[in-house]
Amino acid sequence: MSKINRSKALVILGKVIAGKEDYVYDDKNRYGTCRYYNEKGAPSCIVGHFFNVAKLPQYILKENNESGFASLTYKAPEVKNFFTADAIQMLQEVQSSQDLGTPWGVAVDKATNAFEDE
Repeated sequence: MSKINRSKALVILGKVIAGKEDYVYDDKNRYGTCRYYNEKGAPSCIVGHFFNVAKLPQYILKENNESGFASLTYKAPEVKNFFTADAIQMLQEVQSSQDLGTPWGVAVDKATNAFEDE
């Protein structure tokens, strides 16, 4: 399996947010950040949904359910086997925006624009 690059990540994110562009995530953990999966084991935050749509191993997120995506790359280094560096950085941006209460569509747009400006 080839790594998910920024372009492919955008396609997958588009599938994740389709019809949910105005959704504001509010199922935060005790640290005020997202949980990848809810107590029923269903995807919760945008990255949890991303892993589900991309058919990536969900155990990685479930074992690190309260870790931000930035720290996840250290706690579960195998994440780097699935993504290029620019895709990781973009997912970190999307998750950070989501955690600040930004609607999913805006979070994806912000992350996309941030990388186009570089």
